[in-house]
Amino acid sequence: MKENKDLFYKLLLRFHQTGILENVILIGSWVLPIYRHYFSNSPEIPILRTSDVDFLIPNPPNIINKIDVPKILKDFDFEEQFSLIGGYTKFVHPDLEIEFLIPEIGRSRNKAVLISELKVTAQPLRYLYFIQNHILTINYNDIKIRVPEPTVFVLFKFLLTIKRKDSNKVRKDLMTAVKLTDFLLTKPDQVEKFRDIYSKMPKPWQKKLDKIIKDNSSDLYDILGKK
Repeated sequence: MKENKDLFYKLLLRFHQTGILENVILIGSWVLPIYRHYFSNSPEIPILRTSDVDFLIPNPPNIINKIDVPKILKDFDFEEQFSLIGGYTKFVHPDLEIEFLIPEIGRSRNKAVLISELKVTAQPLRYLYFIQNHILTINYNDIKIRVPEPTVFVLFKFLLTIKRKDSNKVRKDLMTAVKLTDFLLTKPDQVEKFRDIYSKMPKPWQKKLDKIIKDNSSDLYDILGKK
């Protein structure tokens, strides 16, 4: 675990120095140590890391400077691989795997999107546009990194359990979402953000969330006005 934590920080530092972090948003479980740092290293924030590190590229990308991401990752002994279905780029290391995602807008084509400025291909996924519109920039050990608003991260973790087929991953997602929810509900500003973010979500999303939240976090359910 220490090995991938050290590698993760070294990658963030290089991405910061080369300007990559200005063009991507860190999503997934690796945001948790960033949140813990942001909230004064609170031990109440769960740290549940995996080998998967996901970066979201906003759509449209709006990248000004060209950066050779594969070359940078090769310096860290990452091997570039392509998915046989869709041709998505993945960078694999014994300790970490890095993928790039992009919000899918319009008709679904299920094909990789070439991000020529970064020399990578990104996997398009529906709904991620909501994340790119609700981000937080955090100074993490002198590295400026963009992550989803914590309340957005939680609500998407709950939503993600609907699509998950792996029961073990569902259990982990729920555990992470519930623990982070419990912590955020102790912060008045985060309580208001929960209400605000939820109100901006499409009605079908709210309907799906209602049942999941009711079953797993009665406090959040009440705060969202679902008594």
